[in-house]
Amino acid sequence: MEYHIINDGWIKIPADDFPVKSVGIKSDRLFLGLNQLFIRLAGKNVLIDTGLGNKRDYTKLGLMDYQLPRMLIQQLNKLDVKPENIDIVALTHLHYDHSGGCTHRLEDGSLAKTFTNALYYVQEKELEIALDQNYEHSIDYDRDDVRLLIDSGQLITVNGDQEIIPGLSVYHTPGHCPGHQIVIATENKETVFFPGDLIPVKEHANLSETTKYDYDKDELIKHRSKWLDLAKKNMWECVFCHGVNSTIDVLR
Repeated sequence: MEYHIINDGWIKIPADDFPVKSVGIKSDRLFLGLNQLFIRLAGKNVLIDTGLGNKRDYTKLGLMDYQLPRMLIQQLNKLDVKPENIDIVALTHLHYDHSGGCTHRLEDGSLAKTFTNALYYVQEKELEIALDQNYEHSIDYDRDDVRLLIDSGQLITVNGDQEIIPGLSVYHTPGHCPGHQIVIATENKETVFFPGDLIPVKEHANLSETTKYDYDKDELIKHRSKWLDLAKKNMWECVFCHGVNSTIDVLR
C-alpha cells in the first residue's frame, strides 16, 4: 500500500484548550499540525481530510498565527497528484480545519470545488449538524465547505460503519463531535489508522487527555479505548491529524 502524510500547515491555539500533560508548554499558545493522508488503494487515489482551506480569516475564530498559504495542493503536486486525480475524499468530520480544503475561493470571490472528480464521504449525522445553524457548536463549521458538494451530488453520507472501497473503511466514533468517524486502510496485511480527532496527537493516546473542543468526553474516551486497544494489539501504523511532526507512529 502506498501512502503519504500530507501537511497542510500549522496553527497556534490557546494552550489551555488542548492540554498535553506529557509535553512542557512554556507558552500560552500550542503549536498544532494539520495533517491529511493520501493513499493509493484498490486502483483509487484517496485523500483523508482536506485541511483548513483558504476561505476565511481564521484569526477571528481564535486560530492565532495560522500559516498561509495552505500547503495541501502543493504537497499533492510533489507526489505528481493533481486535484482532479483524487477519486475519494474521506472526511473524519466537518469541522473547518478538516474539511476547509474541500472548496476554495476564486479570484472573483466565488467558490469552486477543489477535487472536482471526487466522491466525498461523511457521516449522515455530521452533515445534519453542520447544516444546522442552531447547533450549539455551529461556529466550528463552515457551510461553504459542503454546499457545492451537496448540489453536485458528490457528497455521500454514511450511516455508521461502512467499507467505501475494498480495503478502505470508516467507523462512527462520536465524542469529539456527533458525526466523527475514523478511517482505516488495509492491504496485504498492512493497516494504516487515521483516528482524526478521536486521538488528535500521539500524546493523547491514553484514556485521560481530552480537549475543550470535545463535545462529549465520556463518549470519546469510550471509543478511544476500543480503538487504542486494537491499534496496539495489531501494531497498526497511525497518523495523527494534529501532530506537529508528520510521521507514522506504531503504538505499543
